[in-house]
Amino acid sequence: MMKALFRTLILLPGLLLPTAQAATTTTQRVTYNVSSPSTVNETTYSDGIVTKVYLDGVVLYYQGGNLINAASYGGLKIKQKAPVVFDLRNRDSMLQKDVFSKVWQAFRLQYSLNDKGKYVRDGRTETPAHKLSLNLFLLFAADQQPELNLEKIVACNACAGKGHKVGIRPNNLVGEYTCDFCGGIGKHIEKETFLVSYTGQLPATPTLAELIESGLVNAAPRIVIPMAVADPAPAEKPKLNLSAEQKFASLKASAQAGDRQAQYEVAMIYAHESSDKPVARDNFEAAAWMEKAAKSNHKMAQFHLGTYYEKGLGVDRNLELALKWRRSSALLGCKQAQRWMGHLYWGIFNNDNTFAALAIDPKDPGNLPEAYAWFSLAADTPMPTRADPNTPSEEELKSGEAVLNSKDFFFERTTMSSTKKPRDDISNQFTSKKQLVDAKSRAEALAAEAASYQTTHRAQ
Repeated sequence: MMKALFRTLILLPGLLLPTAQAATTTTQRVTYNVSSPSTVNETTYSDGIVTKVYLDGVVLYYQGGNLINAASYGGLKIKQKAPVVFDLRNRDSMLQKDVFSKVWQAFRLQYSLNDKGKYVRDGRTETPAHKLSLNLFLLFAADQQPELNLEKIVACNACAGKGHKVGIRPNNLVGEYTCDFCGGIGKHIEKETFLVSYTGQLPATPTLAELIESGLVNAAPRIVIPMAVADPAPAEKPKLNLSAEQKFASLKASAQAGDRQAQYEVAMIYAHESSDKPVARDNFEAAAWMEKAAKSNHKMAQFHLGTYYEKGLGVDRNLELALKWRRSSALLGCKQAQRWMGHLYWGIFNNDNTFAALAIDPKDPGNLPEAYAWFSLAADTPMPTRADPNTPSEEELKSGEAVLNSKDFFFERTTMSSTKKPRDDISNQFTSKKQLVDAKSRAEALAAEAASYQTTHRAQ
């Protein structure tokens, strides 16, 4: 029965596509050329890792033209290759041409030209390779120094794609056992990261007219100004009853256009941390969108991205990166991240080995004052007040920061009050008045560091 169902899924694209001639089907940014009813010959990879084909409500996952079991896709692990630092001035070097090819592809998949001829990170369509688009890329790299990623699914290195190994099993008998790296799937995600810059001679900036003439930018529609007529009486706008799926599509469009709050909300929906669940849970998508918002200094996104790295959700487990993002979130003012930092140093002081992999000396006498300082920052730094928890105050709206949704506002306010007890418990552990004075001095220094950090790491 299962084999028959699997054959049906493989043939499903062929049943819905014409057979007389080659067809081209586009789903968002992914284009695949079909030369026969059931064979996908070529796939252009994007930041979605695999091609997702939507047919009559059924989601099919393809990699290299092969159907991938959707359940298996959810368990794929990421193998992060060492980041490559690349200066575009070396793009014509014989040794660097392959690297430039990947960098140029990654950039065009992740950035698009808007109607003003500016690159924006939306990823809705692949930017054509053109002399003018390349010149704009060089200018962009010189100014922004972007971090670019390419992801693809490859055969598992540990088991050569077999999903199993032969050796000594847990029961000490020699035999076949499931590959511990890929979990028996036989595939993993290979992620390449490029840190791009350009220190060469800057090209001339293409004009908007040149970009329109080249076809890289669409010409603005001709505006017809009607003759003055009396304004009709304003009609009441009809209320739209959008489905959860329609609301999500609108939210995702804003996220693709670079709205960091929308990126955060999309990530929370993919992680099923939201009351709305219009899509299946997808930790890879959640981590990808959360990272986009985190890189724009969204403090709540940074806090959750730290959780992903701590638990290995959608990314490889990495405690160093978990600490990096949680600390940044805490300095930006996230109460939950500040509390986490306090518990981190308090636990290390009390010989908790949970984070033994971190380069923090458990015998350092400064661990207890550091925990006290983080708890104090969470407990003593005031939060905006709201007359209604669901309605942001004018102070929040004018701050320029991402406004907390009602759920985050509740947890932040609750965290603020709950950190007073551990702070006071730590103060009782000090054996002298000087230790308490030093801890309070560290708390003041940390508060000053957070204020400075928030000034230099404003929302992008």
